[in-house]
Amino acid sequence: MRASIPSKGEHIGGDCMTYSRVTLKNGQEKYRLLFTDELTGKRKELSVTMPCHSVRNEKKAQDILKDRYNRLYASNSGEMTLSEVSAVYIEKMADSWRESTKIRNERNMSMISRYFPPGTVLAKLEPRHYRDALEHLTTTPTGYNEYNKRLKSFLRWCVANDYLDTDITPKLANKPTDRDDKATDKYLESEQMVRLLEAMEHHTLWHNLTRFMLLSGLRCGEALALLQSDVDRYIHVNKTYSAITHKVGAPKTKCSIRDVSVTKELREVLNDINEYNKFLSNA
Repeated sequence: MRASIPSKGEHIGGDCMTYSRVTLKNGQEKYRLLFTDELTGKRKELSVTMPCHSVRNEKKAQDILKDRYNRLYASNSGEMTLSEVSAVYIEKMADSWRESTKIRNERNMSMISRYFPPGTVLAKLEPRHYRDALEHLTTTPTGYNEYNKRLKSFLRWCVANDYLDTDITPKLANKPTDRDDKATDKYLESEQMVRLLEAMEHHTLWHNLTRFMLLSGLRCGEALALLQSDVDRYIHVNKTYSAITHKVGAPKTKCSIRDVSVTKELREVLNDINEYNKFLSNA
């Protein structure tokens, strides 16, 4: 069913849809649409905030709320576009994902959607269409498989939530990858480490960071998230920096939480890092 925004305080049929406006402490106006989810029977809310109240802002808020409601709960899902269903997928799943996963999935689905003409109906797309899109987006087997993994998660969700009748993911096979292309096999040999550090010799910041990571085994995000209080006789690894969200948060898995013993060589690197930081603070 498509929404028709009720007057303030009005109830619409069995949907118990209520529209209201609230003035916030900062003077902004929050416009709310309360309704009962037909699938779960639970009360839900959509809202939008405007700088101030005016007839124009209220009309704009109502249009936004109506559009959001229709995208999320319109029953005519057979004619919904790939972009529309993708937006519903991101919004519905957001609470169950880490922030970095949400951003990555949102970005990947946006790129896949943009490959197709605007208004492309989800139900009309076939496996060959998706394969063409993935071939267009990346030239490496690893990149293709990464896009494919997230695409198949989306398509399975579509089947589970009645946006698609048939699961086409078995026809979306990954590309074979060479052994050398696997991330698990990408390690530096001792000679390569020496050459890398020699090339960084005149770049103190990167030279120190690379030496630290080589000796400690920490990932880049783990190293960047460290505080001085995390280091004593051990390096206490309990957080990581995300280059996607630009925030420090919990590591991806509990296995990543660990203590790394500070060896003599590692202590020398830590001292060099401290000296460099003092130099920067006094510069």
